[in-house]
Amino acid sequence: MSEVILGSKMVQLLIALILVSTFMILGSTRLYSCVRAFGIQSFLLACVAGIVAYSTGKVDIYIVALLTLAIKAIIIPYIFIYIIREIKVKGKSNSM
Repeated sequence: MSEVILGSKMVQLLIALILVSTFMILGSTRLYSCVRAFGIQSFLLACVAGIVAYSTGKVDIYIVALLTLAIKAIIIPYIFIYIIREIKVKGKSNSM
Protein backbone atom coordinates (compact mmCIF):
# COMPACT_ATOMS: atom_id res chain seq x y z
CA MET A 1 0.00 0.00 0.00
CA SER A 2 2.84 2.41 0.75
CA GLU A 3 4.21 1.83 -2.79
CA VAL A 4 0.94 3.10 -4.25
CA ILE A 5 1.04 6.23 -2.08
CA LEU A 6 4.70 6.86 -2.94
CA GLY A 7 3.98 6.27 -6.62
CA SER A 8 1.04 8.65 -6.46
CA LYS A 9 3.18 11.38 -4.89
CA MET A 10 5.89 10.87 -7.51
CA VAL A 11 3.33 11.04 -10.34
CA GLN A 12 1.96 14.28 -8.89
CA LEU A 13 5.47 15.75 -8.79
CA LEU A 14 6.18 14.67 -12.35
CA ILE A 15 2.88 16.13 -13.56
CA ALA A 16 3.80 19.43 -11.91
CA LEU A 17 7.16 19.35 -13.70
CA ILE A 18 5.39 18.62 -17.00
CA LEU A 19 3.27 21.71 -16.39
CA VAL A 20 6.41 23.77 -15.75
CA SER A 21 7.95 22.49 -18.99
CA THR A 22 4.76 23.49 -20.83
CA PHE A 23 5.20 27.03 -19.53
CA MET A 24 8.83 26.90 -20.70
CA ILE A 25 7.64 26.04 -24.21
CA LEU A 26 4.99 28.76 -24.19
CA GLY A 27 7.37 31.41 -22.88
CA SER A 28 10.30 30.59 -25.10
CA THR A 29 11.16 32.48 -28.27
CA ARG A 30 14.04 30.21 -29.24
CA LEU A 31 13.38 27.08 -31.26
CA TYR A 32 16.20 25.10 -29.60
CA SER A 33 14.73 25.83 -26.18
CA CYS A 34 11.32 24.63 -27.32
CA VAL A 35 12.79 21.39 -28.66
CA ARG A 36 14.73 20.81 -25.43
CA ALA A 37 11.65 21.50 -23.32
CA PHE A 38 9.69 19.08 -25.52
CA GLY A 39 12.34 16.42 -24.90
CA ILE A 40 12.27 17.05 -21.16
CA GLN A 41 8.48 16.91 -21.16
CA SER A 42 8.54 13.62 -23.08
CA PHE A 43 11.10 12.17 -20.66
CA LEU A 44 8.90 13.13 -17.72
CA LEU A 45 5.90 11.55 -19.44
CA ALA A 46 7.88 8.33 -19.91
CA CYS A 47 8.74 8.44 -16.20
CA VAL A 48 5.04 8.75 -15.33
CA ALA A 49 4.29 5.73 -17.52
CA GLY A 50 7.14 3.82 -15.84
CA ILE A 51 5.80 4.58 -12.37
CA VAL A 52 2.29 3.51 -13.39
CA ALA A 53 3.73 0.31 -14.88
CA TYR A 54 5.64 -0.41 -11.66
CA SER A 55 2.58 0.30 -9.51
CA THR A 56 0.27 -1.91 -11.57
CA GLY A 57 2.80 -4.55 -12.61
CA LYS A 58 1.60 -4.46 -16.23
CA VAL A 59 4.26 -5.29 -18.81
CA ASP A 60 2.51 -3.49 -21.66
CA ILE A 61 2.75 -0.17 -19.81
CA TYR A 62 6.52 -0.74 -19.49
CA ILE A 63 6.57 -1.08 -23.28
CA VAL A 64 4.67 2.20 -23.63
CA ALA A 65 7.15 3.88 -21.29
CA LEU A 66 10.14 2.59 -23.26
CA LEU A 67 8.63 3.57 -26.60
CA THR A 68 7.79 7.03 -25.28
CA LEU A 69 11.32 7.43 -24.02
CA ALA A 70 12.94 6.20 -27.23
CA ILE A 71 10.71 7.85 -29.81
CA LYS A 72 9.30 10.96 -28.20
CA ALA A 73 12.14 11.93 -25.85
CA ILE A 74 15.16 10.97 -27.99
CA ILE A 75 14.43 10.41 -31.69
CA ILE A 76 11.95 13.22 -32.39
CA PRO A 77 14.00 15.98 -30.67
CA TYR A 78 17.11 14.71 -32.48
CA ILE A 79 15.28 14.94 -35.82
CA PHE A 80 14.00 18.44 -34.97
CA ILE A 81 17.48 19.67 -34.08
CA TYR A 82 18.90 18.09 -37.25
CA ILE A 83 16.27 19.87 -39.36
CA ILE A 84 16.90 23.18 -37.58
CA ARG A 85 20.61 22.90 -38.35
CA GLU A 86 20.03 21.84 -41.95
CA ILE A 87 17.75 24.74 -42.81
CA LYS A 88 19.99 27.06 -40.79
CA VAL A 89 17.36 28.62 -38.58
CA LYS A 90 18.84 31.63 -36.84
CA GLY A 91 17.89 33.09 -33.49
CA LYS A 92 15.81 36.19 -32.93
CA SER A 93 16.39 38.86 -35.53
CA ASN A 94 16.27 42.57 -34.86
CA SER A 95 14.93 43.48 -38.30
CA MET A 96 11.79 45.15 -36.94
